[in-house]
Amino acid sequence: MRGKSILVAVLLMVCLPSVVLSQEGPIKIGVVDSNRIIQESTIGKNFLSSLETQRRQKQEEIAARENKLRDDQANYQKQMFSLSEDARSRTEKDLTQRQLELQRLREDADRDLRSFYTDGIMDIERRVLPIIEQVAREKGLILVLENAPQRGMLFVDSSIDITDDVIARFNQTQTSPPPQS
Repeated sequence: MRGKSILVAVLLMVCLPSVVLSQEGPIKIGVVDSNRIIQESTIGKNFLSSLETQRRQKQEEIAARENKLRDDQANYQKQMFSLSEDARSRTEKDLTQRQLELQRLREDADRDLRSFYTDGIMDIERRVLPIIEQVAREKGLILVLENAPQRGMLFVDSSIDITDDVIARFNQTQTSPPPQS
């Protein structure tokens, strides 16, 4: 992560002087906050709502299976001494198999949610990039950076933040939510 920040800084130091010399007037740079776009745009809110719905459904399914397994284990504990050796063995194997299936269900749910999240974010980014470019051109910006502390942006003056304009334009031009998985 730190290496990427250093690379960006070096590229800016190398490339920006040539851009400065070819520009007439002041250099115009903007920033955009993609997290805000996802959280505040209509499409982003729809996506986050879909993600939460899927998470809740998967969590409810897992909880129902956990409760059923727990109840069956408790019943087995109560009855185990009255069962034959063969019945005890079959029940223990069944309970063990169901525990493994429950673990797989948890892993599958986690993988499915991560995939849904990644696909949704990539779709939103693909759809918003032309809007960012359009707003940047209209404002005469030569460079737009991501406003994110984790990506090396430690301070940004709010006067160069174009996020509100991008969100407004994105809401106007995009009406359908990202595809559902």
